[in-house]
Formats: sequence, structure tokens, C-alpha cells
Amino acid sequence: MKTLYRKIRYAEEVNNPALFSYLLEEVSEGVCNTVEQRDISFTQFQLLLETMSDDQIPNHWRQQCLEHIHKPLFKLQNLAVGEAALQQIKGLFYQLSIKSNELQASL
Repeated sequence: MKTLYRKIRYAEEVNNPALFSYLLEEVSEGVCNTVEQRDISFTQFQLLLETMSDDQIPNHWRQQCLEHIHKPLFKLQNLAVGEAALQQIKGLFYQLSIKSNELQASL
């Protein structure tokens, strides 16, 4: 998975948007327990947020990140248990809102 993460983070294969599908297939409810699903989804969200925030990455790749980032975020929201977890998810939505606005302004 490290290779896949690196390829996405540093846009090593900008003509291969299928990488995002491979990334998001990583969380499988039958294979991972809830804690593992949360950890993987959070890591995916952070990867996509960091990549879309990097102005050294081609704009179309950053846009791909924006188009896919909601999937791990909604997965996290569905897995959230308790008020603390819901507050954390709310903070992630806020981070995404800010970065999304910044990205849209730069395009």
C-alpha cells in the first residue's frame, strides 16, 4: 500500500486516475474490523487532503483528490460512535471545506 500511497501523494502516475479506486477499495468490511476501517479511512482522508493542498501537484490530480475525498470521510462518519468521534468528523468536514475553497480559488 505504501507504493500506492506514494503514487497518489506525489502524482507519480497522473494519467492513471484508477489509482484512486484502488486506494478506496482498501477498506473491506469483511476483512477489516471497525477500528482498522476507521484507521484506514482516516489515513486515506489525510492522504487526499494533503495531496489536494499541495500546489506543486498538477491541478487535475488535485481535483481528482477533491472528487474522491468524500468517500473515506463518509465512511468515517458511518463508523463514528459517540459524541467525541462525531466532533472529530465535524472537524474533518471543516478542514475539507477550507481546503476545498482554497483549491477552487486556485484553479
